[in-house]
Amino acid sequence: RLARARGLPYVVRAVTNVHGETDHVLQNADYAKNLADWQADYERDVRAITGQTEPIPMLHSQVSSWTKFGHATSGIPSAQLAASIASGGKLVMVGPKYHLAYARDGIHLSNDGYRAMGEMYAKVYRRVVLEGKRWEPLRPLSATLAGDTIRVVFHVPAPPLVLDTDLVAKVDAYGFEYTDDSASPPTIAAVALDGPDAVKIRLSAPPTAAGRRVRYAFTGAPNAKGGPREGPRGNLRDSDDTRSRLGVPLHDWAVHFDETVR
Repeated sequence: RLARARGLPYVVRAVTNVHGETDHVLQNADYAKNLADWQADYERDVRAITGQTEPIPMLHSQVSSWTKFGHATSGIPSAQLAASIASGGKLVMVGPKYHLAYARDGIHLSNDGYRAMGEMYAKVYRRVVLEGKRWEPLRPLSATLAGDTIRVVFHVPAPPLVLDTDLVAKVDAYGFEYTDDSASPPTIAAVALDGPDAVKIRLSAPPTAAGRRVRYAFTGAPNAKGGPREGPRGNLRDSDDTRSRLGVPLHDWAVHFDETVR
């Protein structure tokens, strides 16, 4: 009403959310659809009020603190990533939150963590809304097997990839896991960068079973607090040198994922 009284247009550019912990507790199997419906509802209802034709994307992030609820794994981060990929830009995943500072409860972020998260959202908002470009987080594009080695190719916002054990405490295999349908899948023997946008994972033996999957930041210790020191996490990031107003690096960290190996 204030804008109209001054003869000015009013447009909603985006909606942001930080979400998913309760849906993890409730084991919501429809979460990906719920996210898509939520964004569509906002876009439809807000457009009816403002009369705008501009889209209203929803910026969201991945849950990274499910272990504090007593669980080793969660289906919600994968649903969040899948919904974002399927949305065609309507749902925009900013990234995971395992690299941020957490509060004492191990579920919510600290004041510094929320500040850094907000600046990550702002970085993505600038790209999507102000610059009119597409955004995707650091996520896998493909995982292929040759002998005993899996090569995972990533979409990297700011190449090259980096394995960082300073900002995020080192975890086994830098956060990567391998599994298949066999009773005893091969273990990971080594993980190494392979050019600016790929990672090579050498297994203890060539896998022979079906159902091959590579995972990252997927399994954590039940009851562990979320965060860069003990939560479900990994050590893979890009080389974005953007700095927050407090000088904190705003690198893009690899999302939690569970990818089929071809």
